Amino acid sequence: MSKIIKSACALDCFDACAMLVTVEEGKVTKVTGDPDHPITKGYICNKGRAHVDRMYSVDRLLYPLKKNNGRFNEISWEEAIDLITQKLQLTLNQKGPQSISTYLIMDTVVFQNL
Repeated sequence: MSKIIKSACALDCFDACAMLVTVEEGKVTKVTGDPDHPITKGYICNKGRAHVDRMYSVDRLLYPLKKNNGRFNEISWEEAIDLITQKLQLTLNQKGPQSISTYLIMDTVVFQNL
């Protein structure tokens, strides 16, 4: 039995494509554009369509890695979140919220809060 779920692309493009995700027996089998999206009107790029391939790739990272002396070592999720939080806070303190904003619309920061 398959079902279609409305979703959105996670690739962080400006148009935030809406997607229709086909799920069969608990597994995503197909991703298409949602024709109801006001900007893309059902179009999604090749990277968006490749979500399924990336999701089930044997090369997909399943845990966080930290580079140390030229090598990547597995770290805990808690450590990874702490490191990211520290770096974001340092950047905010040194350069302000515009330095981490994804989009600026008419000089207004869209994402003001973390």
